[in-house]
Amino acid sequence: MYETQYGLGLLPAGRRRNQLRALRSDILAAFEGRILSLDQLAAELAAEFRARAGRNGRPIDVGDALMAGIARANDMAMATRNVRDFALLGMNVINPWESA
Repeated sequence: MYETQYGLGLLPAGRRRNQLRALRSDILAAFEGRILSLDQLAAELAAEFRARAGRNGRPIDVGDALMAGIARANDMAMATRNVRDFALLGMNVINPWESA
């Protein structure tokens, strides 16, 4: 939710932003009750991931760290093309663009 809201905030006012905002609302409604929250454990794990990545000379974006923290706190894998950064965090990573 963070990244889509951030992206919408960057767009200039107008028809395209309104259309994307409506699409975002539709998607959120379709996934109601299935969107994981950032809780204390997830935030702490995200901070640890970000610190570890920084110590290893591979800093990661706050948004990526938060997603990783939420995934780990819920014992889930990350689905992303960015396999390299998340694998360095010890995450179970799935690249949906690669065949199994």
